[in-house]
Amino acid sequence: MLTFQEIIFRLQQFWMDQGCLLQQGYNLESGAGTFNPETFLRCIGPEPYKMCNVEICKRPTDGRYGENPNRLQRFHQFQVILKPSPLDSQNLYLQSLEALGLNLSEHDIRFVHDDWASPTQGAWGLGWEIWCDGMEITQYTYFQSVGGIDVRPVVVEYAYGLERLAMFLQGVSNVYDIKYNDTLTYGDVFLQNEITACQYNFEDADVTMLRRHFDDFEREGKRLIELKRVSSAYEFAIKASHVFNLLEARSAISVTARVDLMHRIKALSCASAKLYLDERENLDFPLLKKDPLPLSTFTPPAKKEIPYSTQKVQDLLLEIGSEEIPASFMPAAMLHLEKALPKALSEYGLTFSHVEVYGATRRLAIRIFSIPEGIPPQKVEKKGPPLSTLFDNEGNPTKQAVGFFQSIPISPPTRQEIEEGRIPSLSILEDKYLVVFSEKKGLSTFSILQELLPKIIQEIPFPKKMRWSTFDTTYARPLRWILALYGSNVVPFAIDTIASGNLSYGHGQLYPYPVKIRAPKKYLTKLRRRKVLACTVERRKFLEKQLHKWEWKLEATILHKEKVLSEVLFLSEYPQVASASFDKRFLSLPQELLSSEMIDHQRYFPLQNKDGSFSSTFLLAIDRNPNEIILRNNEAVLTARLSDGFFLYELDTKQPLDYYNKALEAINFHPELGSLFEKTKRLLKLSETLGFLLGFSAPSRAALLAKADLSTQVVYQFPELQGTMGKYYALKSGETEETALAIEEQYLPLTEGGKIPDTTSGAILALADKLDNLISYFSVGIKPSSSKDPYALRRAAIGILRILIEKKWFLDLSKVVANADLLTFLKQRIKAILLDSGFEKEEIDAILSIPSYDPYDIYCRTEALHAFREKSKAFDHLLEVYKRVHGQTSAFEKKNFSLSLLEEPGEKELSTALITVKGTLEIALTKKDYLTAFQTLSTLHSPLSYFFDTVRVLTPDAALQENRIALLQELSDITKGLVDFTSCSVSEKKS
Repeated sequence: MLTFQEIIFRLQQFWMDQGCLLQQGYNLESGAGTFNPETFLRCIGPEPYKMCNVEICKRPTDGRYGENPNRLQRFHQFQVILKPSPLDSQNLYLQSLEALGLNLSEHDIRFVHDDWASPTQGAWGLGWEIWCDGMEITQYTYFQSVGGIDVRPVVVEYAYGLERLAMFLQGVSNVYDIKYNDTLTYGDVFLQNEITACQYNFEDADVTMLRRHFDDFEREGKRLIELKRVSSAYEFAIKASHVFNLLEARSAISVTARVDLMHRIKALSCASAKLYLDERENLDFPLLKKDPLPLSTFTPPAKKEIPYSTQKVQDLLLEIGSEEIPASFMPAAMLHLEKALPKALSEYGLTFSHVEVYGATRRLAIRIFSIPEGIPPQKVEKKGPPLSTLFDNEGNPTKQAVGFFQSIPISPPTRQEIEEGRIPSLSILEDKYLVVFSEKKGLSTFSILQELLPKIIQEIPFPKKMRWSTFDTTYARPLRWILALYGSNVVPFAIDTIASGNLSYGHGQLYPYPVKIRAPKKYLTKLRRRKVLACTVERRKFLEKQLHKWEWKLEATILHKEKVLSEVLFLSEYPQVASASFDKRFLSLPQELLSSEMIDHQRYFPLQNKDGSFSSTFLLAIDRNPNEIILRNNEAVLTARLSDGFFLYELDTKQPLDYYNKALEAINFHPELGSLFEKTKRLLKLSETLGFLLGFSAPSRAALLAKADLSTQVVYQFPELQGTMGKYYALKSGETEETALAIEEQYLPLTEGGKIPDTTSGAILALADKLDNLISYFSVGIKPSSSKDPYALRRAAIGILRILIEKKWFLDLSKVVANADLLTFLKQRIKAILLDSGFEKEEIDAILSIPSYDPYDIYCRTEALHAFREKSKAFDHLLEVYKRVHGQTSAFEKKNFSLSLLEEPGEKELSTALITVKGTLEIALTKKDYLTAFQTLSTLHSPLSYFFDTVRVLTPDAALQENRIALLQELSDITKGLVDFTSCSVSEKKS
């Protein structure tokens, strides 16, 4: 068994043998090895570099006072930097594990999607967590950008978690039991320091001093940048970053303030990076002279042609082999390939019978059946210019004709030669136009595919693409092989140094060898024998059958089966399901916390017993045959994770929930909007206002406790459980169930179409929370743009509108929102909801044109107009009433109406009808019975028609004219608070 220091020695020796410089960790506190200037700066620019080192990392928030078996605030990373990334970088990494004595055939090694980003360094890369039997032992990343500068050539970084690796290799479940050497344990060396460091990080660190230091470090860093002192300037970015980490440990930074501080550190890092690149360029990149990048000796395969018959058909098989593609990328990539390649073939005029698409973690493949071997020659008929422009009266070619015939190209003929058929490629159409006949050359499918396939591969639209080594090609992960067969023939082409061939590869661990595929029909069978279920449908059925068998055997039901299955499906090539278990003492934890640990972090299948209780048994899909070592290690991994959750939960529940409100005073909500506790006070006031306006009891207690769980340890580690943990902590603190549920429901709906709160208190609190966000951010000038909405204000607005509409609550938002821009913003969002509800655009415009900020009232009026419009005759009558009245009155100012001036029967009848309608309409509007309101208005059609038929509005008598216009204006006015018909048209007649 290797001791901790022997593990370090073995890794150092292995990577030194690969040509790496052995360097030392840096002398400043930082959260990861990537802060070391030998990483951060050396990644920038074209100079090659290889180095390895042990980096001591400090992440204050990860400390657990020495009580957690595998969480530390101070830990060791073994970091390897290879620039440019080797083409065999995965094999090199696996060889390094073997150098530690790890027998890979006994373990489940996984490359699990985990892209890396360091926002404070302006750096990001794509890669994986490397899992060994469920435990993350290494972060493996291809750097794409550092300091805001593209990394060229691309760097690959391996960051081994030395403590976890040692625990795994030594078979211990507690980090402090690791044998550091033959006599001392890890705990002997570091435990007491861990305890006292946590006390400082979480309890003693002076927040005021830290904030002052942050400002000082930023100021000094900027000064050094002005002086072009690269290394020193970057050191102050590292110092500011560590202060930031300490402030987080003291819970002194809110989500929004966190973003601001990170941007300030990033500015220092990026400026330092730019200075470094300029400095190296001024030195003419000296390392390039000592270790020049190797020149490629790769020769692309030559294009070739094979005999073909347009009467014969062959199958096409394309397999794109790569390093492990993120599971979430695969469904969309497969769908794109399924559509794009057949469409491209169809555009050439090629037919096929059907298509099958396959995908697994290291491969994306498509088989297209029965494609003809080629396209036969085709005669093409093209209409030419008018004869009048080509020939004179004697039939001889004109000057214009000379140029046209040269473009065909033929010698200019006479018209008589064409008419007599002496020019086979020309004819005359209807004695007016020339017709040109040509022959389109036949094409072989084989030659088409040589041009088409490399384009198809490079155009697959993955959510993120990456570069590797010295290449500019981009793909989801580095390409490793391409299988391209048309029939039994290899379709020759290359992408960078990857040439197409007839080789695939078996299972990455069970059969990591090439497999020759001689024909497309052999593909699935040959891979299946090498433990690869390339067909996604087959692999899914294989998984589902095993899961069902385990459910039956254990008499349990899998929770969230589809969520886990959809990811596990693409994390494996030959998945085997097994059962394992964890200590039942963890069942006292909230189910959501258990599920989050098991599903989101480990991709395990949690189980529910027949009685509805959470089971301590779980299922896991392993990409090889299960054995006791793998199962035992996975149980140990989950135990460590649940121990951490248990520790945090126990720590949080030592105090009642309202205790955590005090900590909110030190957490900034936003630099311009105060602390989270100030937000809580606004939330309380707004909840009481909303309760009063809506006619319900205000959820005052829930509002006061709404944000308290944001300062708890569990929510800090699992931010997706905000509100949910608040509910559990509230119940444990003796709060009412109504209060607890409201705390949980305040964040609903989580998505635009997600579930809204069930309880009244929860809905009011959710409204208050979202309204406060909108009111607060708009008050300091933060508004969504067409391309940016960093604070999810659109989603908040949609949530407010959905709650009011679906709860059927009338609320005039102008009574709680004073900002005119925000009211306009909210009203604009209503339109999308109304369109989704199936209402017509002109119906929505007719209602939204009326000054109103009551979402449910707007919805009710739109719904009533839509229903009324379905009765086309009544609607058309109402529209006619509006338009005739509008046409007569729009040009006049407001007139005064008098009953005593009515003379004609038509105007008297209209006046009487109007009085009756006003009374009925007032009652309908009071009851918000808008359908009755529309029907009532439509009854004015008959008396209005009689009025226009018998009464002269613009009579010479000025008094009578004004009175008749005033009568029509009164009629027009009664529609204005209900609907604006300007944008409406006559309804389509219903059958």
